[in-house]
Amino acid sequence: MKYRFLDCCLDTDRYVFQRGGEDVHLEPQVFELLSCLVRSAGELITRETLLSEVWKGLHVSDAAIDARINAARRAVGDDGRSQRVIVTVARRGFRFAPSATVEEAEGQPDRPPAPRATRLPILAVLLFRYHTADPLDILAEGILDDIVLALSNVGEFRVIAHHRAISLRDCGAICEIAAALSADYLVEGSIRRLGDQVRVAVNLVDAQGCTIWSSRFDETLGNILKVQDSIAMRIAGQLPVWLREAEILRADQADEARACVLRALPYFWQHDREANDQAIRLLSRALTAEADDIRALSYLAWALAQRPVYLWSHDPAADRAKALHLANRAAARAGSDPPALVAISAAFSLTMTDPLPALAFAKRAVAIDPSNAWGRMRLGWALNYCGRPAAALPEFDHALRLSPRDPFLYNFRIGAAIAHVGLGNFDRAIAIVDEVIASTPQLSWAYRILASIYRQTGDAAREAHFTAKLIEANPGLTMKQLEDAVPPSMKGQSPIYIPWQLLAEDLYRPAS
Repeated sequence: MKYRFLDCCLDTDRYVFQRGGEDVHLEPQVFELLSCLVRSAGELITRETLLSEVWKGLHVSDAAIDARINAARRAVGDDGRSQRVIVTVARRGFRFAPSATVEEAEGQPDRPPAPRATRLPILAVLLFRYHTADPLDILAEGILDDIVLALSNVGEFRVIAHHRAISLRDCGAICEIAAALSADYLVEGSIRRLGDQVRVAVNLVDAQGCTIWSSRFDETLGNILKVQDSIAMRIAGQLPVWLREAEILRADQADEARACVLRALPYFWQHDREANDQAIRLLSRALTAEADDIRALSYLAWALAQRPVYLWSHDPAADRAKALHLANRAAARAGSDPPALVAISAAFSLTMTDPLPALAFAKRAVAIDPSNAWGRMRLGWALNYCGRPAAALPEFDHALRLSPRDPFLYNFRIGAAIAHVGLGNFDRAIAIVDEVIASTPQLSWAYRILASIYRQTGDAAREAHFTAKLIEANPGLTMKQLEDAVPPSMKGQSPIYIPWQLLAEDLYRPAS
């Protein structure tokens, strides 16, 4: 639907807000809050309603709500003093003052049916214990607020409103608390402070009290809000990796589509031709069970799209065409699901001649879930494909900080190497690729990156050495396979892929 008021247009179908005919970026919660107010123009909207509609029942502070209200006011040209658009009703809530006209979004096809609801695991975050002679519960509660908000955007589990979890923290054993909350997993932790140093220990445990993951994070206490945000982002970046592995082990066959998607993931990130084929088979089974499963659609598109790039494809054109078809189907249904948006971005990057759609989907994923390490990785790759290596490099670094033991770590590092090539930092790029190959020997396709770099630096001997290793690792490699491995948007453009194409021509040029 489109809602028009003043000089603004809120399009809830396309998730776009315009003012004066220009697109205005809104954070997801601000967009949802504004939508909630506009839909009920003229009516009183209580804070409780906003908590239910925007925060899905999560308990957040009044300050957090007020911050989003202020952001919405700025977007529509309002402020807290005049309140000509969004009016604060003292001790009651808010009212959207202008009238809004409603119309169907033009040119929009009928929406596809909503996919069948999937039973996601339930995660409860307990109040962290504060160990100090002078307890500052404001830090413990602030960290908890930020962790809950960060985790609630991940999209791979449901987070229980934390005021329920707080009330049960001291009520017994972990298994009893989990049962009382109907939670599959609990996050607990502690905070220790010595001077200006803060150490946060965190544990992810299952409903039986078994520890799945534990870690600790050290920060220097300066700006408390920055400390809270940093710790919450790092926890939200690492925790899903471990919870995902736990869910793979306990996949419920009663939900065949979800079980197949979960079982496909370890094969998907092994980075091996046969393993990738097994992931494709499992994801195809998931679609047989549930034709519109958004994760199955998007991950299958990604798995097919990466075949040509990694020299695994018998028919690159067919794989790319099928991947693009699946990615487009997924894009029509993705909504605000960060993992699906990330996978769609990856598939678009590897199949489309235009790099901008992939960039848009990656940006959308990290706007919803800033702690998504895979999202940061794919945003970095999309920026590389757009010829913006200086902007790409921080995204790969961010992904590494968020999830330093991620199964896709090699992809973080190779992406950073490609960015360094674009910046002319050849020695740094070579060092990174060497490290990745040493730790992930199955990445034999990476030899072409080294050969390409050495071609650019004029080191013919090293170029020939790594070209020979590439051919040795890929018997029967043809010129067409090398040419087809170049992502469509990169043909004839990127400083890393142009020598790669020339390499293919040199390898198979007939002797004169």
